[in-house]
Amino acid sequence: MWAKGGRGLISGTEFKIIDTISREIGNPISIRGLTTEIKREFGSAHYPNIYNALLGLKDKNIIQIEKQGNASIPLLNFSNYLLPDMLIEIELQKKHNFLQKWPEAQFLLSNLDQALSALSFIRSILLIEPERNMRLNRAELLILIDQENLADRQKARSMINELRRHSNIRMEDLILSQGKLIDFLKSSEKNPIKEMLSDKIAIYLPQSFWNLIRNAYIHGTRIRFDNERTNLSKIKENDLAYNLAKFGYKELGPEIRPGKDYSMEYIISSILMGDDPRRAAAASILISKNRPSFELLKFLSMRHGFAEKLLGLLEAINDISPAPEFSDAISAFKERGINPSSVDDGQIRNLMELYVPRTG
Repeated sequence: MWAKGGRGLISGTEFKIIDTISREIGNPISIRGLTTEIKREFGSAHYPNIYNALLGLKDKNIIQIEKQGNASIPLLNFSNYLLPDMLIEIELQKKHNFLQKWPEAQFLLSNLDQALSALSFIRSILLIEPERNMRLNRAELLILIDQENLADRQKARSMINELRRHSNIRMEDLILSQGKLIDFLKSSEKNPIKEMLSDKIAIYLPQSFWNLIRNAYIHGTRIRFDNERTNLSKIKENDLAYNLAKFGYKELGPEIRPGKDYSMEYIISSILMGDDPRRAAAASILISKNRPSFELLKFLSMRHGFAEKLLGLLEAINDISPAPEFSDAISAFKERGINPSSVDDGQIRNLMELYVPRTG
């Protein structure tokens, strides 16, 4: 029997095990720790039942169990060619369970399926933090495309904008290439992509998503999902200074000590959520000097409420040093009806002359 009343090829306990381990990729967890996580997520779990079901999954070549010290660590067996098929079953059941609880989301997902039929470059779509977002009448979509291509990204964006006009659910989209997704997942930095994938449902072409993850593993790429959420308003001052210096902006003051590594998108977001004009100008240096993922920055700005600030910075930077990626990001905001906040253009220009080498 399936978990929660459905039917399929795996039992309810096996479903819970595979689902939980797939949320913890790259984070070794003991069988006892796995039991605790299943109990937290599903409400009940008993160690003997989990242990026996794990042995059954090991016999099916779905799970491998490694010894790390005194602990036994169950891991997905990515060397098994058929593993993605099992993970597809998990995704389909999660989608079924989600729509049973939130039937109002069915109209949105149905419209997505219809609209996507004309866009062959889309490889998969993930619904991010589905339960939490639906409680806020919101849907966050991670859309994976074939490769970095401005025209394809604009087509996908237009499709989402059209769906947005006919939906009662607020939609936010993040469009990434498959290669960019893997770059984020293998990074040692704390970043939002690793956190998103610990709570998602692959609602469109789940096999494509899990084949991508499997192929990364079998080619030796060590990727990681992260179930520890980052509170951007609570990044420590030393960590901010350390990461600003790491990305090329060293502030005057005490000697900078090593800190926790955050992605550039997280550091820029943390700064723009605050109200320090000097730091906001520093964010413009990070943007112009390093070229972060503007798609991810746009997504974070809509999620955390600093889209107007970010748009103001992008317009100022683009006036000083125009680039196609700035123009595209600005267009994406304008399509959403976002108006820019005012910024100190002179301060940004002075900092860019100091920190950003001229080209050409």
